[in-house]
Amino acid sequence: AAVKTLMRCLPNDLELENNQGDTALVLAVKHQHQEVMNDLLDNGCFFERLNERNENLLMIAAQQSNGSAAVASLMARGANVLQVDIHGVHA
Repeated sequence: AAVKTLMRCLPNDLELENNQGDTALVLAVKHQHQEVMNDLLDNGCFFERLNERNENLLMIAAQQSNGSAAVASLMARGANVLQVDIHGVHA
């Protein structure tokens, strides 16, 4: 409910980053909050942003122990499966 209120009241702030450079969308994926992730994506959050290791959100989702639903959702939305991180690893 808090995320939906934030999206309604502060839609321009959804891309703000915390001290580690994570947006609300990245945090939703890292903490495996599928419904929050989908709400943020449905409200236009950018999911192809790269972190300091050149990883996109699809790569972060794939690293989660239970990230298969997030991976499927991101792939359905056209996430870049060809992204390569700083170690040469593909999504």
